[in-house]
Amino acid sequence: MNSLQDLKRLILPFLKGLPIILAIFAISLAIAYRSVLYTNPMYESTAKIKLDDVSHGISSSSLYEDFDVFTNTNKIAAEVEILKSKLLIEKTLEKLDFDVTYFRVGKIRTRELYRESPFIVEYKIRDDRVFDKRFDLKIESDSTFSLFFTLKGKPFDTQASFGDTLSNEAYELIIRKNDQLLTSRSSTDLLDRYQFCINSMHRSVEQLIGGNLDVTSVDEDVAVVRVSYKCEVPEKSSRFVNVLSQTYVEDYVENRTGAARKTVRFIDNRLDIIAKELSNSEMKLETYRLDNNIINTRQETETDLRKIAQMKIQLANLEMNEAAIDSLYEYTKDPKKDFLDIAPNFEAFNDLLSTELIKKMKQYQSEKKDLLIKYTAEDEKVMVIDRKIMDIEKYIRESIANTKKNITVKRKEIQSSIEEAEKIFVGLPTKEKQMVILERNFQLNQKIFNFLTEKRTEASIAEAATISFHRIIQKAYTPTHPVSPKKTLTMIVAGFLGLIIGISFVYIRVFIGGKFQSRDEIEKIASTPVAGIIKKYKKNHPEVDQDFQALVMNLKILDDISKHDSILITSSIAGEGKTFTVRNLARAYGSIDWKVAVVDLNFRNPQLHKEFGLADLPGISEVIEGKCDIEETYQSAEEGHLTIIPAGNNLDQPMKLINHPELEKILKKLKMEFDLVIIDSPATTITPDAIRLMSLCNHVYYIVKANYTKSHFILNADMIAKEYGLDNIKLLVNNVHQATNFNGVYTGSQFKYGLQSMNLLLKAKHYIKNYL
Repeated sequence: MNSLQDLKRLILPFLKGLPIILAIFAISLAIAYRSVLYTNPMYESTAKIKLDDVSHGISSSSLYEDFDVFTNTNKIAAEVEILKSKLLIEKTLEKLDFDVTYFRVGKIRTRELYRESPFIVEYKIRDDRVFDKRFDLKIESDSTFSLFFTLKGKPFDTQASFGDTLSNEAYELIIRKNDQLLTSRSSTDLLDRYQFCINSMHRSVEQLIGGNLDVTSVDEDVAVVRVSYKCEVPEKSSRFVNVLSQTYVEDYVENRTGAARKTVRFIDNRLDIIAKELSNSEMKLETYRLDNNIINTRQETETDLRKIAQMKIQLANLEMNEAAIDSLYEYTKDPKKDFLDIAPNFEAFNDLLSTELIKKMKQYQSEKKDLLIKYTAEDEKVMVIDRKIMDIEKYIRESIANTKKNITVKRKEIQSSIEEAEKIFVGLPTKEKQMVILERNFQLNQKIFNFLTEKRTEASIAEAATISFHRIIQKAYTPTHPVSPKKTLTMIVAGFLGLIIGISFVYIRVFIGGKFQSRDEIEKIASTPVAGIIKKYKKNHPEVDQDFQALVMNLKILDDISKHDSILITSSIAGEGKTFTVRNLARAYGSIDWKVAVVDLNFRNPQLHKEFGLADLPGISEVIEGKCDIEETYQSAEEGHLTIIPAGNNLDQPMKLINHPELEKILKKLKMEFDLVIIDSPATTITPDAIRLMSLCNHVYYIVKANYTKSHFILNADMIAKEYGLDNIKLLVNNVHQATNFNGVYTGSQFKYGLQSMNLLLKAKHYIKNYL
């Protein structure tokens, strides 16, 4: 139940502020509609360019792989920047008629015309400050116009005819009618106010780059670039995008062929220089070879080294043989040694003749030994053998000597040949070094010449092949629908913001205003109990009487209001409904046959007599001062059920009247005469009059008005009760919205059952009093 009440209290400000919310919502929609209506629409055109993909594109085929000499494998981002570059945009603008911008000036907005302008401007600028300034043009007739322009604070105001030359120190202009447009569109209104602006190239480029030009890649891995441009004129947006795309492709071909052309010229110049250097190095190499008799240095060097090695081997063999011969020769010359004991194992005697001689000599030696057995040494046969041995020895000695001489001669010849052969290697490192230098220069020049020749061929092919590997795969078409402002989205957003602002305003006003909304808020703030509530009614609402009768029943039960009691109605400030409450409480008690006296003690602002439509004289103020009796002030109302006692007209000293001792006597008399006395009093924050009256009454009902009384005023009842020791004060909550379910509220059928119960109680009480 509490959660339901909290929900109702939360929704209540929304329901009460619904008119404000709807008003703000409607205002937001109206503003959004006007904004959409008077905002110049923007049209967007888009073109797409497919970039050449070196790894998978056409240029990767063997036929075209050398066409683009300076290709780049990752150039999507670079190409996007080229499309947005100042240089390319300047080239594009040079091909377009965007140098003059025309406008039609309306009462609310200014619209760009482009080719729909009824006039054309031809210009010659002498002062650059004229650029990017707007000229005001008013066409006054079919042939005349007035032109206004301000430069350096100096106004230029000219009256002229179409076709006239307007010249001064800043510019020279010729303004002609656009006969082609006026002829094709006879309905075009020529007489109007216009503006035109002569655009500088720098400003135009800056506006395009930092404005509505958008160049992006479709995807990081897809070599497709999207070019978009927004403009007020549909034709202008599509023309710019198409011309920019075509200019980009042409610029690509031009740069590539230009680079190839420069490369060919450079290579031709270098080829002339390298050809001369190659011829010179070739001539030097040939001359050096002829002068030094060099055919193949490496091969000749290897041959000579091999020959010297062989000769040194022969020399070594000869020296060994020579050493052996010398040893043998010295042995044979020594008389102490027997020649016949020599061993024939020397290389000098390994020929067949020497071997046979040694064998023969050994044979003779064997025969001699045999003969010496039979004969003496002087025997002829022995001596013959000796002579034969001596002849062989002599021959061997002469052979050893001759062999020794031959070996010596051969050794000297070989040594001489080696020395002669080694002379060839004298200065060989220097020759070889020079030969290497000459060959290196020749080979280097030859490689450079071959490389440049190859590159010249490639560059010549690239120069001749005016093929663009970038393709425009989607041209920009003239848009028919604007991209902004988006009417539906704008209206939705404006409506949503209007609702948010309206709801926020209502709740902020409620929560910041410091005014209470519910009974719970009152009970949290004040300790004074709430006796009941009074709903918010429209004027002459039929449920007022029924609801106040239910309230009276509630008060009788809870507060034990009995006959001959007095009730004081007061509040903190004016406007909280004291007099309204007094009037309707009195009528409710009168409806149950109670004799009710209603006394107006609000001497500072008496209104009670007006509520009942009665005169204000005489009144209780005159009774207090003894000018008349109380009975003379009685005025009947509500078919005699109520007696109204107005305040009177003697109100100069209200404080004196309230504190007069006669007032207490008058009130006691009225309580004895009537069943109930209801007193209307002034607000407690205006005057302390009501505080004096509280001690004179049985019941005090302190009126607080929902959504009107601020929270800190509710504490006044607590302070008064505490300071003056009063325990008869209770709160009545006025102006409660019907959607709020305050505790103690009787609504609908509750009023019906409450009224029946009260009548039954009253009848029972009357029966007991009169009959028992």
